Amino acid sequence: MKYLHPILALLLIINQGCSQLSSIRHNPENNADWVEQTLHSMTLDQKIGQMILMTFSPSYMSDSSQEWLTIKDNIINKHVFGYHIWHGDIYAARHYIRKMQEMSDIPLVFSADFERGVGLKFDGAVEFPTNMAFGATRNPDYAYKMGAYTALEAKAIGFSMAFAPDADIQNNPDNPIINTRSFGETPELVSEMVTAFIRGTHDNRFGAAVKHFPGHGNTNFDSHVDLATIYSDLNQMKTTELRPFQAAVDNDVDMIMTAHIYVPCLEKTPGKPATLSKSILTGLLRNKMNFEGIIITDAMGMGGIKANYTEKYAVVSAIQAGCDLLINNGTDASYTFNCIREAINTGRLSEARIDSSVRRLLTLKANLGLNINPLLDIDSGDRLIGQIKVRDFAQQVADDAVTLVRDDLKLIPLKESYDDLTIINIHDTNTKHEFNSFQKGLLNFYPEAKVFNLDLSDNSEAYRTVIDSISEKSTVIIGAFVRYGAYKGHVDFNKIQIDFINQLNRKTENIIVYSFGNPYILRQIPGIGSYLCGYGWQAVCQKAAVKALTGQIDISGKLPVTIPGIADFGSGIHLPKNPVFTDDRRKSVSFTPIRRGFPSEAAIDPSKLKEIENMLNKGVQDSAYPGGVFLAMKDGIIVEEYAFGHLSYEPGSPAVNIRTIYDLASMTKPIATTAAAMLLYDKGQIDLDEKVSATIPEFGQGGKENVTIRNLLTHTSGLPPFIQLWKVADSPQAMLNYLYNYETAYPTGTETQYSCMGMIVLQKVIEAKTGQPLDSFLSEILYKPLGMNFTCYNPPAKWADNIAPTEYDPERGGIVHGKVHDENAYYLGGVSGNAGLFSTARDLAIFSQMLLNGGCYRGTKYFKPETVGLFTQRQNVVEGSDRTLGWGTPSGKSSSGQYFSENSIGHTGFTGTSIWIDFDKKLVGILLTNRVHPTRNNHKLYDFRYRIYDLLQESVTDFPLTKNPNVDY
Repeated sequence: MKYLHPILALLLIINQGCSQLSSIRHNPENNADWVEQTLHSMTLDQKIGQMILMTFSPSYMSDSSQEWLTIKDNIINKHVFGYHIWHGDIYAARHYIRKMQEMSDIPLVFSADFERGVGLKFDGAVEFPTNMAFGATRNPDYAYKMGAYTALEAKAIGFSMAFAPDADIQNNPDNPIINTRSFGETPELVSEMVTAFIRGTHDNRFGAAVKHFPGHGNTNFDSHVDLATIYSDLNQMKTTELRPFQAAVDNDVDMIMTAHIYVPCLEKTPGKPATLSKSILTGLLRNKMNFEGIIITDAMGMGGIKANYTEKYAVVSAIQAGCDLLINNGTDASYTFNCIREAINTGRLSEARIDSSVRRLLTLKANLGLNINPLLDIDSGDRLIGQIKVRDFAQQVADDAVTLVRDDLKLIPLKESYDDLTIINIHDTNTKHEFNSFQKGLLNFYPEAKVFNLDLSDNSEAYRTVIDSISEKSTVIIGAFVRYGAYKGHVDFNKIQIDFINQLNRKTENIIVYSFGNPYILRQIPGIGSYLCGYGWQAVCQKAAVKALTGQIDISGKLPVTIPGIADFGSGIHLPKNPVFTDDRRKSVSFTPIRRGFPSEAAIDPSKLKEIENMLNKGVQDSAYPGGVFLAMKDGIIVEEYAFGHLSYEPGSPAVNIRTIYDLASMTKPIATTAAAMLLYDKGQIDLDEKVSATIPEFGQGGKENVTIRNLLTHTSGLPPFIQLWKVADSPQAMLNYLYNYETAYPTGTETQYSCMGMIVLQKVIEAKTGQPLDSFLSEILYKPLGMNFTCYNPPAKWADNIAPTEYDPERGGIVHGKVHDENAYYLGGVSGNAGLFSTARDLAIFSQMLLNGGCYRGTKYFKPETVGLFTQRQNVVEGSDRTLGWGTPSGKSSSGQYFSENSIGHTGFTGTSIWIDFDKKLVGILLTNRVHPTRNNHKLYDFRYRIYDLLQESVTDFPLTKNPNVDY
């Protein structure tokens, strides 16, 4: 075994990768002396204990706890070889490793399954992609660096061994436990990667254990569960499975871990696992392959052993077969210790046999330098663990591994924009339906995408709901999180998931499947036209996926396995870097975006949503409105987006859809005019208490001399609710002049009277301040950046087929359609502070969530949080008034119903529209109808609208249902 001085090793990693440097041995003569002197001074009990490796996961233990007392006994009285740590906290591990080394007469070896680096087991350290990702890069320098960086981080905690790398050949696509743990399917690729990893560890004086001898690849069974069988013949074993292990032996690997597998061509006794086979461990590995290092069992509590043998029989048989070190069952070494002692006393084992193993075990400890400094680099942890350069390296590997297997419709890279994009994650385990970094990363680029998470907890109805939300023109990106796992017994989609993807593929051909694990899943869904493999689900792999799909990196990976009947080993379409976005569109997601989800994800009772649907449909039957859209959202999750009825009562009228555009009427006041005032307030361009006459001098007469912007926003200016300006003036300017000259209906600031007139005046103040018409100012600064793509004044004629008509107006030639219903706004040119805005429920949801986020959306700040707070709180210009700056709050017979909290805002529109936002519950309700079609005299909506909002509040399950004291229901 060769080791490099740690300082030279660090230089090697940084500057020379895996180029060869002369190794510096750690004084082998002195090592040998220490080994022999130690061995000859040891008692039999000490020798027995050295053959036992214990396990635990470090967390706080008091000195008097049974767990700690057992560990103490294992070390002091049973003299165990060391401890294998499953997982834990870095600081806890360092603390207990130090404490345990200090109490041991013979230095302990601490190991862990660092197959993907230290971050696999310890948060804060670096986790690398899977071995198969490394295989896809075809770069052994990467494997070397993984071994070297793993060694540096592990030694800084106190570890001296990694149970890695995996030397199995992945030559059975149905293998449920190896899969992406392997570097690939050919002995050449696996051998090259395995030996590079070993050199990386050795050059940093760190031990490596290859596994699972004689090869766990060619089976479809998990040995964690029961005994697996390898069906390869002798020639295949020699030419395939054994070659990476021989390469490891030739590179002085420290340990080889046995597999609990039956290999008929190597072991004549039916059903005898390799771990207990003398012909395999001694005859083959020791004698024919000339391995001089340590043979270690896999965990003796796994099903392949435990389900078929007693513990005593397995312990003794493993040592007889040639094992030097046993991974113990349980936390107490006593039983295994006593089994070995009894076997010696009865002659089943000789002390000479024990000595041969202990000599190897002590030699390893000396080679690792534990006889000189058992604490290794434990005091360097904060400096060496989690370095940026190591994280960057992990990302580089993930980027280079991405493999484009097929792209029949040229869907990769993605386009800059989509009319209908859906991102679906499908998991083969139970999850919490949470967004992961893959979805969040894509949402940075495509904020309007619909997002779903599906897992084993979802039934076929849940999958059907997703299918129903996707159109024939949709582009769908599926993140397939299907991966190996101990005791799972499978590594594939289940039938519901297969049927779902195939049905989806029949509905739209624009489907991209990105595998974050098992590359073979394409066999289950062969009709998919675009398929990529990332081989891992780690954060760096998810980031690489986003980069690959948006053209930020070269796609250059090559399949390290064959996908039978679909793709050959080594295949992969090379796609040069071609960024989809050349501007700075990508921004970090700092605040909750809107996304479609299941009611349960937002603590919403779906049965109440069904009651809302029934009530809305009854409204259509009762002719309260021709149709409409209702949207409910909580915590940024759209739990209901329901279209009902038709655009009009005419036979053959199109059905309403969730993107139908409505005339918002007075909802223009908060969504447009108030929002514009907020933008100016944020920039210091207006003062809420400045007089309107300072900007519009002609307004300062008729009792309006002291009217302020705050008065206009709170409806306390003295202006009347409504004036039919179009009847008393023949031009927009004449209408404004009439308004400016109009006398107040009451003294400014003494009453609250909702007034459309005040908002028309405020519009003109804003336009004077900005030098722009209100519509173009809002479109440029707010709506387009937010992604409110169907929100505007004077909608274009091409949208007409999807705009709900309003009233029959003989003076305007019939049904008003695609033009603002409000007469003042219409004769003012369609752009007015009181009315004229058109929008969709989805666009209004974006606006609402931006307010709930404190003025930010998808990482972009539109308003200061303080501004949002100011404009959404009651102003009390008139004591007891329910008005905020531009919004209303629940009071009296409010359209909000009984349960929207006091920290809620909302507004209605004359045409039959309304919105309510509850800041306490992060809850939004939006109801858009055209109840004025064909006549404004239809008031049936008012009789039950409040009940719809009550049902929405009743659906919330994570807050108590509390009546607002300010309402009178």
